[in-house]
Amino acid sequence: GTTEASSISQNLITLSNIPDANRFKAEFVVNDWVGSDEVVNGDLSNGTASWLALASAALSAANGALRITNVGANFGKAYQEIATIVGGTYELKFAGLGGTSSTSHVRVGTTAGGVQLLANTSYLPASNTYIFTALTTTSYLAFVNDGTDENYNEIGAISSKRILEAP
Repeated sequence: GTTEASSISQNLITLSNIPDANRFKAEFVVNDWVGSDEVVNGDLSNGTASWLALASAALSAANGALRITNVGANFGKAYQEIATIVGGTYELKFAGLGGTSSTSHVRVGTTAGGVQLLANTSYLPASNTYIFTALTTTSYLAFVNDGTDENYNEIGAISSKRILEAP
């Protein structure tokens, strides 16, 4: 016979439509072990709100992508500060969408542009996931370009969630 999920609520799935010969009720707890998203406007639905520019970068947003454009021969950066719990482990996910910049880096620090939690790390034009452990109650996520005037990178679907411990 076929087993179907008949109800899903608050991370609990109840199965039904189990053949009479195997009559029972099964319940599975579903938990992906992550907390709520600490990034504000990670889907860029509100333009560049909550994202700040460093090193003379120009920020713009369209179609769910944050564009970081260098203004002058600077390593343009976009950053956001997020609330973190000291000692908490966090998962940072985002989509690298490409651009004209010859390098694309992500970093996480205890200051804007800092590298204390995740060193200046190259990322791919694809889905990216990184793990960091917070040292302070505020951490800073930053995306960095090369140092060539007018070059840009685009990123989207940005989130950072605390990895919770198993009960």
